[in-house]
Amino acid sequence: MTSVTDIPLLTTLDRSLAAFVEKQDASCPPEIGLAAALASFAIRQGHVCLDLGNLEVNEITPYLDKESQAALQSLKPSSIIGSENEVQKPIILTKQNKLYFHRNWHYEQRLINAIKERMNRDGSLDLKENYTYDNYQHLAPEQAKAVQTAKILNMVFISGGPGTGKTTTVLYILAEIFKKAGNRDLQVALAAPTGKAAKRISESLQSEFRNLPNLESGNLPTETMTLHRLLGYQHNSSQFRHNQQFPLPHDVVIVDEASMLDLLLFSKLLEALKPDAKLILLGDRFQLASVEAGSIFGDLIEASQFNDLLSRHCVELKQNFRLGIDNALFAACEAAKAGNASTVLETFDKANSTIRLRPFPQTRILPSAFEKLAQHFVHMSKAVSPSDALAQIQKACILTPLRHGPYGVEGLNVLLQSLHRNALGLPESENYFSGQPVIITENNYIHRLFNGDVGILYTEPEKVGPLYAYFQGNEDEPIRRFPISGLPTHELAYALTVHKSQGSEYDTVQLVLPETESPILTRELFYTALSRSRNEVVIWGTADTVSQAINHRTHRNSGILDTMI
Repeated sequence: MTSVTDIPLLTTLDRSLAAFVEKQDASCPPEIGLAAALASFAIRQGHVCLDLGNLEVNEITPYLDKESQAALQSLKPSSIIGSENEVQKPIILTKQNKLYFHRNWHYEQRLINAIKERMNRDGSLDLKENYTYDNYQHLAPEQAKAVQTAKILNMVFISGGPGTGKTTTVLYILAEIFKKAGNRDLQVALAAPTGKAAKRISESLQSEFRNLPNLESGNLPTETMTLHRLLGYQHNSSQFRHNQQFPLPHDVVIVDEASMLDLLLFSKLLEALKPDAKLILLGDRFQLASVEAGSIFGDLIEASQFNDLLSRHCVELKQNFRLGIDNALFAACEAAKAGNASTVLETFDKANSTIRLRPFPQTRILPSAFEKLAQHFVHMSKAVSPSDALAQIQKACILTPLRHGPYGVEGLNVLLQSLHRNALGLPESENYFSGQPVIITENNYIHRLFNGDVGILYTEPEKVGPLYAYFQGNEDEPIRRFPISGLPTHELAYALTVHKSQGSEYDTVQLVLPETESPILTRELFYTALSRSRNEVVIWGTADTVSQAINHRTHRNSGILDTMI
């Protein structure tokens, strides 16, 4: 029997948990402690549970001998492990042979029950009520379907990539909801999992509304917030102020970047809604999932393909209004989503291609490889105003899957800072200077700066004056200025991880892939990086690393597909 000490991927916490479980009942067979350690590891990898019936796809399996694998796959309820009919125990084993810690099983059941309750409540409503495509002649058919669905049903999941018109769709949804409400005042909440994403949906709605002058939408919500703030986050607690007993007062709740919602937050959101409140979730099911456990939004969209009742609530936007169907970047994004590596490789470096593959830069030539890009930051240093400098941030960005090393954000930020500083003729001792991009790494509700917000250090060219940090604001305060010493925790943002870039868009993206095979390199990460660009992508890597990414699909174990299909 394999021991937990034989598996190097397990942490001290995993092994301690195994020892604790075994100590609770000396008569328990050894595979129960091993199962607990593996379940702990699985949660750390983003899974909701450990799938004992599908161990062959688990990266720990090569460390397990055949006896251990057989024992795990035939695991039975015990004094420690309960079944779905005996849920008071700390570990739950389902009929589908999936092993949960009680907390995750509890939240998944509550989430599934809340969704089923809403589906059953809407089950008798006719989606064709007063429906004609002419009512939405400016929209694509999928957008019109989403508007009609949200008008009639009280829950809708809208999935679509950048440029598929999610913002326009939301505006038409709001217009229909306000029209249907007549003179009744409606409370509408706009939220997102992160402060950065919340700010972006607000900016996008205001901007798009100005481009649609004939749209009558009542009063657009002027404030967006993180979901934690909306639900009433309580420090050092998994509980929120708003719950089933004290629901949110809103009639409509719109959540953007729903693919970033983890199991706990998704469950808490559903339970905090009034029974008759309308929930509209927007996301891209092909993007990176949440940092914490689960890929709930993607699981629900996938389950809708096999569940007629759930499919009524799900709409996928496919037409891209930003990139034409013959655009190489659009073709690469579509092929990446489909897992077609050969088609992605065929889009590279054709005449007038918007996506190019460059040989992986060795460490010694990294400075020369990125010297041209450094000029982008020099232009930011010489911008005529803070607003001009902030606008230029959106022109280009370096993305990487890695945090550490010369090809991670830490190494690339040091490199670009040095190239930027040298191009300006500044001394090596100058660490802060005009034109440097910075990213906030913690939420600060006092300053209204949030994890992921990107700003610029700036002072007017040719003038001697203090250096301030500037961030985009709102219509009342377009540009917000802060002393550097007063900023929340922050770091340089010449380069960002692909995770941190979610919710952002740039004219040009340079993607630096790992030098060697890496488990972090996945189809979802590759697609997310490509889809951050409006126009052009340069990939530093090899055809092999691109193929590896596209062929490595992220799969997170949960019971949603089992239960909803």
